[in-house]
This record gives sequence, C-alpha cells and structure tokens, in this order.
Amino acid sequence: ALADALVALVALVVYGRALGNGYALDDIPIITHPLIQALHTLPAALASPWWYSTHHLYRPLTLLFLGVEHLAGGRSPLAPHAANLILYALTAILLRRLYARFVAPGAALAGALLFAVLPVHAEAVAAVVGQAELISALALVALLLLVTADAPPTLRRLGVAALLAAAA
Repeated sequence: ALADALVALVALVVYGRALGNGYALDDIPIITHPLIQALHTLPAALASPWWYSTHHLYRPLTLLFLGVEHLAGGRSPLAPHAANLILYALTAILLRRLYARFVAPGAALAGALLFAVLPVHAEAVAAVVGQAELISALALVALLLLVTADAPPTLRRLGVAALLAAAA
C-alpha cells in the first residue's frame, strides 16, 4: 500500500501541472463532438467515430468518459485533465503490482517510478485526447494482471479479460 501511494504521488506530482492546461489543438474536434454535448446523446457516442467530421477511428469508451467529464465539469478542461492524471496514476500503480509478480519488490517499485516520471508520457497525460491512450494502457495492464494471476481461469475471469481486452 505504501509503495502504491508513493508511485501515485510521484505520477501526480510530475504531471500535476497538466491540471492548469486548457484545450490543445487536437482536443477541439473531440470536445466539440456533437454527441458528447448532452446527456441524452451520450449513448449514441458509443457507436460514433472518434474524429466525428472525418468518420475516422472508433474509441467509444473514451468518448463516453469525455462526455461525462465534459458535462460534469461544466465544459471546463479541468475535469478531463484530472481524469487523465487519475488514469495515469492508476496505471503506474497497477504496473508496479504487475512487476512485483516477476521481480523483487524494490525493482518493481523502481520500474513503476521510472514509468511514472518518463517524459514520453507527457502528451498522453497533458492533452485531453491522450485519455484514449491512458484508458487503453490501464485496461492492458489490468488485463496482464488478470491473466498472470495464480487463480485458475473461470468463466467470470474470462469475461472480464474479454472486456479488458476490448477496452485496451
């Protein structure tokens, strides 16, 4: 628990300044997506393309998250930036737990701390559209934790694994 708290704290401190960010250029097409502007249109976002105007890509979970954040946050960039920080910190925590299955606890902590401070993650954490990558990373690490567990496969575990794989 202490190691998880340390990893989360480091991730939040390193990328915490992202909370003050506004919307970047790539964020605008997503934030203005017509289906995330009202609660009653959010379900339709699950079947909508990511780049609405060009009909490219499909990221329904991200659109749903951003729609809820957009509406709950009063269309302020603070809510999606806070969500990005939380997703990033959770990913770093789960990564430490995954590492701990294969290496000594100190090495697992060091690996997770290195992940938490890597500047290559700045764009995903600091831009609202990076939430797609953060959701994918979190789902992938959670999937790896699930499939490397000592517990035998059950129908429920297989179902959760399928959902995590789809989310990733």
